[in-house]
Amino acid sequence: MHSGTKYKADKLKPKGIIVGAMLMGCGNVLLRLMLREYDKIVIVVNIYQAVKRKQHFGLIENAFIRLVDARNNNEMCKYNLTENYSGMTAMIFGEVYRYNGEWKFSAMGQGTNDPGLLELSRRYS
Repeated sequence: MHSGTKYKADKLKPKGIIVGAMLMGCGNVLLRLMLREYDKIVIVVNIYQAVKRKQHFGLIENAFIRLVDARNNNEMCKYNLTENYSGMTAMIFGEVYRYNGEWKFSAMGQGTNDPGLLELSRRYS
């Protein structure tokens, strides 16, 4: 794990949607601080330069992505990328969306072979 967190968001997508990915380490998103103009956050994971490096999730030992409720440390959703997404280079983990003033989470777990974040973000344009 890296101590810092970097976030990349593509703000050219349709109004109200943020498409991006945590690039390093673990990241926390404080939903109560999200601007009202955003009503959906798409959470993805990918292998940086997977095609160039000829990598996929099956080659990475103990690769996983999970969502944890920081208030009580309960794991809400977890996908084992090594075992269940071998051959895939990216995954659409899920969507956090605002519904009737409350934030909800919809797990997706859609593995893809998109080579990068640009290609993943095009799914939402």
